[in-house]
Amino acid sequence: MKMKMKNENQDPNLLYDILDWMKKFQIIKLFEKRMFCFRKIFTKIENQNQIQQNGTELIIQLMKKYQKNENLQQYSISILDNISMNSKHSNQLLLKNCINNEENKKKIEDLKGIDLIIQSMNNFPNNKIIQEKGWKFLLNLSNINFENKKITKQIKKPQGIQPIIFIMSNFPKNEKIQDYGFFFLNQIAFDNEENQIKFRQFKGIQTIINSMNNFSQRKDFQEKGLNILINFSNNQFENQTQFKESKVIKTIFETLKNFLKDENFQEKGFQILLNISNNKENQKEIKQLNGIEFILQSIQNFPQNPNLQQKFFIILWNVSFNNKNDKEKQLTNWKSQRIEIIIQILNKFLKEEIIEQGFIILETLSGGFKKKQFEKRKKKGTKIANLKGIEPIIKAMNKFPKNQFIQEKSLLLLININLDPKNGDEMHELKGNERILKAMNNFPNEESIQEKGCWILQIFFYDPKTRNETKKKKEIETILKAMNNFKDNRIIQYYGIGALMVIVLGSKENQNEIRKLNGIETIIKAMNKFKDNRDIQKNGIGALMHIILGSKENRNEIRKLNGIETIIKAMNNFKDNIIIQDYGCISLGNIVRKSKENQNEIRKLNGIETIIKAMNKFKDNKDIQKDCCATFINLCDENRDNRTKIKNLGGFQLVQQALNKFSQDGNFQKIAQEALDELQLQ
Repeated sequence: MKMKMKNENQDPNLLYDILDWMKKFQIIKLFEKRMFCFRKIFTKIENQNQIQQNGTELIIQLMKKYQKNENLQQYSISILDNISMNSKHSNQLLLKNCINNEENKKKIEDLKGIDLIIQSMNNFPNNKIIQEKGWKFLLNLSNINFENKKITKQIKKPQGIQPIIFIMSNFPKNEKIQDYGFFFLNQIAFDNEENQIKFRQFKGIQTIINSMNNFSQRKDFQEKGLNILINFSNNQFENQTQFKESKVIKTIFETLKNFLKDENFQEKGFQILLNISNNKENQKEIKQLNGIEFILQSIQNFPQNPNLQQKFFIILWNVSFNNKNDKEKQLTNWKSQRIEIIIQILNKFLKEEIIEQGFIILETLSGGFKKKQFEKRKKKGTKIANLKGIEPIIKAMNKFPKNQFIQEKSLLLLININLDPKNGDEMHELKGNERILKAMNNFPNEESIQEKGCWILQIFFYDPKTRNETKKKKEIETILKAMNNFKDNRIIQYYGIGALMVIVLGSKENQNEIRKLNGIETIIKAMNKFKDNRDIQKNGIGALMHIILGSKENRNEIRKLNGIETIIKAMNNFKDNIIIQDYGCISLGNIVRKSKENQNEIRKLNGIETIIKAMNKFKDNKDIQKDCCATFINLCDENRDNRTKIKNLGGFQLVQQALNKFSQDGNFQKIAQEALDELQLQ
């Protein structure tokens, strides 16, 4: 049967006749010819409106029946595309009329029209018109706000990923196809493991990168590409390993350089770099491309953006310090400029996450917590101090008093900074000791904070300017609380006693305050518990040596708590340690002043033998010889028994030898002669 076609501008009711005829006589060759002719008819709005209700179902039926007929598929998709979009009206308005009609929408869904279009595109991957029109039609449908998002869901299925990537790869220079492909890949949920696997299998990353490189000046392409890479890199580790192979990192840097002033682009790029920078190969690639230098440049363009600063810190850590084998090399290559930028960021953004990440990096740069690297840590800590790094640390401690991580890292940084005493001045001006005490009091049960708190207080109060300014009751209370809470912790006992020792230097007020707060008992208990620990014994005797000077009450308290015995035991256990021997002699000499009871106690505990042994052991040490002579003076004061015992043990001869040996020291001569005179008394 032949049908005579009227002019396309004639009565559009003819369309109804055409559609009825096509339904009755489904002859494929005629369909091809008729649909080819009808394409122009359907560009007219009035014709589009008429075919919506009657023609959509037929076209979908034909596509389903003749899936392998390329011409029919091409014409059908072209007609559907014209129906949906070729209009002077806005896309959304026309689509609302055409697609969002509930009845028509249900027809498309029931007849699996979306599946048919995707199937047609898969069947004819090299047909440019089918690909362009098909993607465009699906794109238009997916933009409609369907409640059930049927179209988008269909595309998101794993089987929808392959044709997208395949078509984008087949037409790498076709801007429209790339545009549509980017749109749909942005719809794919990459938290779905199956989708990720499909994306990897079909080399989706390489396809995206090729498109971004081919259309490097298309800002929307670059943004969509970055979005896809963010989603993909945010998941499985296997995804991240593809980034180096596909030269993704290089493309990201090129994109960021092209849009250096675009804050949104920089954030997206940083997010991708953050996601992939845990991978060792990616770390190397970022370093080889001078990525850190570029990132430093970028963040300086957006000094008010905390998100960029935070991402920068994480990337910096991953790339520079996360690899243990490479960490030392990185540390030596670090320039002051980088450290200065980190400190500037910390000063500007007192944001919790930024502070945490920044402090991790600064901790590494300051040498960490390794005792053996004292000089390195001192040097690096001074560099941070010189670059104004103390202030943000104190500010952070003040702003986040309940953040254990920040408090602990701050204490560690302050330890390394204050290893050089000259850095203590600024900390003193910023009232750093108050922040330290608050940290220790806010976390009384956190062992690590108590350790570092006692340590930094020992360093901080070693400076006379900070030590003697006021009474240190709060400091003493906090230190004693830490020592009593963690009696088995050797580090806390060592640094706690050390801090008490420097606090009482030259301060009778603080010497007596320790007694009132039962600090003498705490020190002696620590010495008895760790009797084999040389450092604790040294600090313990040093602390008692100064506390003894405070008052008669202090001296009596030490005796009552068996402190004299503790001192003598320490001297006997560490006979070769000059400091312990010297501090021990001084302590014993001062504790017996004007106290016959204490004089006798030392004799009964064989303390005189211990002093004689020290003199014999260190005959060439002027300080020990002088301090032992001074101790003999106090031991013999109105005490005949002690004089006799000292002489019987050869003490008189030792004093004479010392007098002759150090004949050029006038002060020594005076003390030694007084000791001889005292010993000669009957």
